[in-house]
Amino acid sequence: MKKRKFKEKHRSPVSGMPKGKEIKKRNPVKRKKKFTLFKKKSLNKKTNPRRRQKTMTRILGLVLILIVLGLIFISIKYVLSTRGKTSNGDVTQGYILGLDDIPRYPESTFLFEESKNTDTVQNFLMSGQSAYRLPSNTSREDIHEYYQGKLIDLGWINVLSVAIGSEDMRYGEYWVKDGVGLRIYVKENSIWYETITEEEANNGLENEVKAEVERELLLASSETQDLLPDFPWVLAVPKEYVISYHSSDLGDFREVSFKKIGSNNVYSLTPVGYYGGNTFDAYLYNYIDAKNSTEVIEWGVQNSFYVTKNNKEILLGDIVSPDGLRDAAVIKNDYNTLVYILVSATKDDPFFDFVLENIEAQDDHGY
Repeated sequence: MKKRKFKEKHRSPVSGMPKGKEIKKRNPVKRKKKFTLFKKKSLNKKTNPRRRQKTMTRILGLVLILIVLGLIFISIKYVLSTRGKTSNGDVTQGYILGLDDIPRYPESTFLFEESKNTDTVQNFLMSGQSAYRLPSNTSREDIHEYYQGKLIDLGWINVLSVAIGSEDMRYGEYWVKDGVGLRIYVKENSIWYETITEEEANNGLENEVKAEVERELLLASSETQDLLPDFPWVLAVPKEYVISYHSSDLGDFREVSFKKIGSNNVYSLTPVGYYGGNTFDAYLYNYIDAKNSTEVIEWGVQNSFYVTKNNKEILLGDIVSPDGLRDAAVIKNDYNTLVYILVSATKDDPFFDFVLENIEAQDDHGY
């Protein structure tokens, strides 16, 4: 019998397994990954504490950076707002020291900045006056144009303009608002402000100029007489006035009076106490109380305010007397450190202003 020949089956060279039909190779199919905003955490996995701490640190750092950036932005915005420019390109400048709601001229500086806290400057401000140094190359026209725009917008009315050299009125621009007057004028490289009454603004301080002229004529047209050499004040008094000395309530110190010849006008200068023993206001009220020696009150103080004249600090007051209103002034004598009260015969009397302008403390006197 013939042996059957079997065809030898081919075996795989790798596995040794018989080769089957060839399987066509397929390219692997790539599945699209789903986008998820928040990944689900496996419940089986525990959160890593270190990873959580790092995340919180990053968040905190980001918050701090945002806060710092916010503060920087606010600071820049604030600086820019404080430098905010007006339509004319002028920066906001603030207001005048001692005056209410009067805008300061751009880039001007307070004239007495270094001595601003002294009593003299404070009294100057309290009297309704102020002064500023102007920036270089500033003209009167620049100032006039600036305040014409600013003050009119604030409700002020420009009632009068007085040119330099006027013989009847004080030079300057005059404004009124709500019964208050304001004078603004330029002196060399500085600008001066002065609050006055509405009437004074309307007449350009005409009465003040007249009184000053009368004082000058009074001194120039008359021969003068001096006070006694042992008196603590020095004053050249026109011979139209009779000088009298009287005892006072203050020990051996005397008062002096001046009476104009041919009239009943009498002015008195009376010592009332030592400087520092009381305030000027208190001395004035005590003086008035002493005048009211009876139950009938005939004397009184209407108002008082501080001024500075010839480097002297003076308290001025309007006082009521049986004969009408009078002027009063409380002044200090630097030689004997006594406080004196000067009382006029009438209101707004030129001789009263003459005395205040010219009287000086005795500096070569001994008792």
